[in-house]
Amino acid sequence: MSRPNPQNKFDNSRWRTLLALPAAFALTLAIPLLVMIAVLPLPVVLPAFSIWSLAAAAVAVLFALTRHAPRPRATVNAWDLAGAFTLIGCAAGILGEVEHMVDYVFSLSSRSQTNE
Repeated sequence: MSRPNPQNKFDNSRWRTLLALPAAFALTLAIPLLVMIAVLPLPVVLPAFSIWSLAAAAVAVLFALTRHAPRPRATVNAWDLAGAFTLIGCAAGILGEVEHMVDYVFSLSSRSQTNE
């Protein structure tokens, strides 16, 4: 009969950490996108989501710059999240048409000037 190896022991905290980060990242993307779909006109959703995603990337970069703790290379860190947010923001910006956003913003500003 062999004894169990302590290095192969199932560690719940490690698995919770590995599953929590992708779930938090997915919710950080899905919740604002669903809110934007519900609130904004559809042609404006992708450019607005692009701006939001690039702002989230900037926040992740600021977090990564302030955190000086050494991390193992095998784990996902704040720099990886900043890169993912940037990639998603650029993709949404490429797929969305900026003209719709410009028309939407200028229509809002012309409405506010006519009310005065």
